[in-house]
Amino acid sequence: MRRRTTLITVILAAILVVVLAILLFGKNYSPALSPSGAGTGQLPVVGTGNSGGSGTGSGNNGGGSGQTTSSSVALIPPQEAASGTVRFGMISNEPTLAYFIDPQNNVTIVEPDGKIAAILDGEPAFLSSTAITDIISASFSHDGTNILVNFGDPSAPQTSVFSLGSKTWHPLPPGAISPVWSPVGDKVAYMTMKLDGSEQLNVINLSSQNPRPVALATLRLQDVSLFWPAEGEIVIADRPSAYEKGTFIIFNTATGAFSRPLVAQAGMETIWSNTSAPDALVFTSGDGAQGGTLSLWDSSTGNLQPLTLLTLPSKCVFNTETAASSSYLDFYCAVPQDPGTFSGAALPDSYDQMSLFTVDTLYKVNASTGALNDIFTPPIPVDATALRVFNGVLFFINRYDRKLYAVSLAS
Repeated sequence: MRRRTTLITVILAAILVVVLAILLFGKNYSPALSPSGAGTGQLPVVGTGNSGGSGTGSGNNGGGSGQTTSSSVALIPPQEAASGTVRFGMISNEPTLAYFIDPQNNVTIVEPDGKIAAILDGEPAFLSSTAITDIISASFSHDGTNILVNFGDPSAPQTSVFSLGSKTWHPLPPGAISPVWSPVGDKVAYMTMKLDGSEQLNVINLSSQNPRPVALATLRLQDVSLFWPAEGEIVIADRPSAYEKGTFIIFNTATGAFSRPLVAQAGMETIWSNTSAPDALVFTSGDGAQGGTLSLWDSSTGNLQPLTLLTLPSKCVFNTETAASSSYLDFYCAVPQDPGTFSGAALPDSYDQMSLFTVDTLYKVNASTGALNDIFTPPIPVDATALRVFNGVLFFINRYDRKLYAVSLAS
């Protein structure tokens, strides 16, 4: 009898331990966000920003804005890079998908798993600690105050916008394809698939009291990317492939008119300047889907000027420089040190599919004169993409380790 009583006591104690474990650890369990189809799905969970202190963010209540125990550190403070006291180095140990640096040199990073990290006054923090699966793209608004994350099934994705001010997520209408921020304000343009197989161009103003999408046009196009370089112009481009001819069209938001400045060519890939009359860097594939040509398209003249550089637009960025009280447009590019890396490859396919990597030197090109300057050769292997210029510093993501790096442009 005593043995039976003891056995029952042990069983009850074991059950109690299991229950306590569920209660304790269940509160801190935060599953990855798994989107499903075109539904609005579950929004990423974040803190309210009131957690305070230096507590570690975890669980369904997120991490607030407190410092985490992450290994994220500012190895080169951006202010030191801007002053030129340190020329080159890694900004953060965190893997990076998208990033923004504000005028105070605070760094905000979207990680490949959807977590949002920041380096504020040199201190690391997680602003959103919930993972997001199947991320398609992430981008910052023009002033860096909002972050757009597109995820899920590419044919019927979900999109949510994270506000850095309130540290809250807000869903966009389901099915937003290739969403892109406006160059000013908080508008987002995106495509949606219609039942007849055509795609509809939409714009939603997130700064309005009750944001609702507005349909701008319907196009008999599929598999396109959007760019919004100037307030009155949205660019709709075919996704590039060396094995297919593609081009871009420009939609005038004021008149509703379309223009198609260039004939379709294989592998056409572009990036755009944020000027009132945007120029573009245009790559087209070479004969036999091998190599290609990088050219500068001048929107004011319609001329397409081939460049001596062989690289992809995704490895470049436009920037407006100021000198002697006047401004001019230039662009920075990461160019493979070995010309054969790109000359014999199927571009941009091999590069986009991560079957081809480069070792780059960074160049600066004056868009008006074509003057070319070799500005920096990194001391380590660098395959640079997602180039941006903030506060006189050139930032990029190194595809070898997915980390964020910086090069001072101070003379």
